[in-house]
Amino acid sequence: MQPPDPRPIQRQWRTLRAQPTAGEVMVVASFTANPIEPALVVGLDQAVGTPPLVTFADYNQVFQACLEPTRYGLDRADQVVVLWRIEDVFERDFHNWTIGDTGSLDALHTSARSLGQAVAALADKVAAPIVVSDAPVPVGYGLDHRDPRELGDLMALTSALNRSFDDGLGDVSVDRLGLHALQSAHGTLNTFDRRNWLMQRQPYPSWFTFTVGSAVAATIAARTRVPPKVIVLDCDNTIWGGVAADEGVGALQCSDAFPGFSYRSFQFAARRLKHRGVLLALASKNDPDTVTQAFREVDGMVLTDDDIAGRRVSWRPKPD
Repeated sequence: MQPPDPRPIQRQWRTLRAQPTAGEVMVVASFTANPIEPALVVGLDQAVGTPPLVTFADYNQVFQACLEPTRYGLDRADQVVVLWRIEDVFERDFHNWTIGDTGSLDALHTSARSLGQAVAALADKVAAPIVVSDAPVPVGYGLDHRDPRELGDLMALTSALNRSFDDGLGDVSVDRLGLHALQSAHGTLNTFDRRNWLMQRQPYPSWFTFTVGSAVAATIAARTRVPPKVIVLDCDNTIWGGVAADEGVGALQCSDAFPGFSYRSFQFAARRLKHRGVLLALASKNDPDTVTQAFREVDGMVLTDDDIAGRRVSWRPKPD
């Protein structure tokens, strides 16, 4: 996966800093999170039309800020974001766990539940909506992510502690940010910057801080932005390869071999969206009977007539 180029976002952010803001976003993090600001500001500006003011609580004061929100300014914020990592918040118990200390695992679970309870308490004390992350896999010196067994142990620990955190959080109304999933998508080693961590307590390379900032912005914006509900699909060279009216149904491509496999894969993706509640529709300049025949006879078709909520198939212009 090619890392995004942060420079265009930085340029936009410098311009937006001089504009009116759409409220204050307070970020509470167990690490130095300031580099997420450009992508967070640009992302929210694109979503709601005005950039926010982003402020940051003191480094690694997650428990304290949750328990004393007024002291840390969380009571005045319009949005609160909580980001945490196991090796930061529970540093001593985590490192004791890595050397086989028998009591440290129980201590980690107790602390993770306590952190979840602290975030739940914060939600009761402040009016602002809260975004809270899960924990990514611990990284750092002496943690060998190239060793499958060690990485597996770290991943298992992370999943278990995230469950304990969720137990403490309970059913309180907060928005969740999948920091663990973001890290996994880009790779645990790729998303860790040793130099940044040692010098600034900032664990991520610049491109990944922009990824995290964009994800925070998307999570906040999702509260007010209606998600897409309908996807309108064409037929020829979209859900199958080829032009049905010119080549005939028997020549259309949708199979387990390339290039038909690309269209079959696209159909699987569309069907997953349908499973999530998105309606699928067709708008195709085509012969209706030929399209019906193709749905029934093309080898490898994933979508069926029942998957399509509505269709407009004719030779009329598509805008009509």
